[in-house]
Amino acid sequence: MKWKDDMEIDGYVYTLGIGLHNWYKGLNEGKLLASICKYCGTKYIPTRIYCEKCLKKIEDLEEVNDMGYIHTYTEYCSKVLVLVKFEGYEGGIFSELEGVKVRIGTKVKAVISNGTLSFKIME
Repeated sequence: MKWKDDMEIDGYVYTLGIGLHNWYKGLNEGKLLASICKYCGTKYIPTRIYCEKCLKKIEDLEEVNDMGYIHTYTEYCSKVLVLVKFEGYEGGIFSELEGVKVRIGTKVKAVISNGTLSFKIME
């Protein structure tokens, strides 16, 4: 089956949802935030509202150290798409890097500027 018409998206408003609201609020305050499940202790980055392991509601947040590592990556059109993970946390952050060589395990530092997150290679 193939879509044959145009799909208009200009008139719609998209929201972050409750879970990512805390994540972007933290970025706007210059912080990396994670959710912590008080029942099983699992920590998630970016923030979540329910624990994927025990399915309980998550209400607690903590600030995350700005040092992460490249878990995996792919190269395309002189750019690199990386998945950055943080020790002790489930999940991760996708980010685009340009003009750099990366390896799995490369250390990166989170840089937050005007609510926007990017990563700097640390060698």
